[in-house]
Amino acid sequence: MNDGAYYPGILGDLVRRNHPIAAEQLARAWGGTKRPIPCRADGTVLADLIGLDAARVVVEIAGGGLIDIPFIHRYHKSAILLSYADLGTRATAQALGCTERHVRKVRAAVRPDPDQGSLL
Repeated sequence: MNDGAYYPGILGDLVRRNHPIAAEQLARAWGGTKRPIPCRADGTVLADLIGLDAARVVVEIAGGGLIDIPFIHRYHKSAILLSYADLGTRATAQALGCTERHVRKVRAAVRPDPDQGSLL
């Protein structure tokens, strides 16, 4: 699983705590804004948006305060390679809103071809 280094701010915290899809959803919906975070996660718009478990993580970190929700680029290869490494091609593409072909191309670019010989 990703250590969250690619994702800025609260999004990285969500990724580090095993909620990469919630981080994507949060950035997609509220990225680039400053939002008040409730003191409890139950029954909130935040919980409806990213799920109760992920909302509890956000509340634990910033409950009762204002927090900047950063933008992220959904198609960035780091997101495909690191955060969604455990998911299949189709699930990754659906989570990021890109094509399966794009996911396969990014993943194939970093995997060495076993039939390719080394020049060194």
